[in-house]
Amino acid sequence: HFIGFCNYWEVSMGAATAIDGRWVAAPGEALFAAVRGEVPGLQILAEDLGHLTPEVSALRDKFGFPGMKVAQFSFGGEDCELPANWPEDCVGYTGTHDNDTARAWFEEEERAAFLSVTGGAPEGASWAMVRQVWQSPARTVLAPMQDLLDLGAEARMNHPGPLAGNWRWRMEPGSLTARLAGRLGTLTGAEGRAPEGA
Repeated sequence: HFIGFCNYWEVSMGAATAIDGRWVAAPGEALFAAVRGEVPGLQILAEDLGHLTPEVSALRDKFGFPGMKVAQFSFGGEDCELPANWPEDCVGYTGTHDNDTARAWFEEEERAAFLSVTGGAPEGASWAMVRQVWQSPARTVLAPMQDLLDLGAEARMNHPGPLAGNWRWRMEPGSLTARLAGRLGTLTGAEGRAPEGA
């Protein structure tokens, strides 16, 4: 949570709840300057999701850290939020471990904006979203295995908040097929994206 390097919610030790805390400025600039001094060339990705203040964005940009863009948050808002309009200096995701799968997200309610952008998603919602992310200007792109496998809500990894029942999804043996690899390889090649290290 990159915002914590700019400010954080401080709660007194022994407090029964976090209600009576206060926002405190964090020494993020000094920290990152020291880290850069000790580890030149260190690459850091800022998890800058949520409500970003100008101060948080300024800290991220001062050090040239790429932020995150999540396709599931991109449809139904402003056009500038669509994957096609993401900045190059970011990492684009279909979704994260805290989101439902792309297929479940799509099935949850009418996604007219998504269908409009993807031309009706003839390849299915999961792969239509993967394609949108791969076609974006984002320098680096990622998709959870659940989206590549076109799985529904049963494959969700995490529900933020509950203490039990999370992180139980496991990929079935045999899921990584030559057909899936070929499909991903074809898309990756068509969009001019080389696998990391290639």
